[in-house]
Amino acid sequence: MIEIDGVLWKGNNRMISLENFSKRMIEVLIQNRIDFTIHWGKNAAWSFPELAKKMYGDRVAKWKEQRSSLLSEKQLKMFSNDFFVTTNL
Repeated sequence: MIEIDGVLWKGNNRMISLENFSKRMIEVLIQNRIDFTIHWGKNAAWSFPELAKKMYGDRVAKWKEQRSSLLSEKQLKMFSNDFFVTTNL
């Protein structure tokens, strides 16, 4: 478990930024075939390609189907935000 709460840093010539650290952490976990998930409310590299699918596999498609069955097209748009767009949810 890696926990980084409330600390946002930009980085410098001696230390990687939180944003780059988040991306690199995900890359290394994937490269080493280590299963992982990330807390939805945490700072993370959510724009990492297919991140939700990498974490949850075909359960993402099932979740999207269930969400679509509960909400009309208009409601889906109303209850969407940048996070849903970024994560392709």
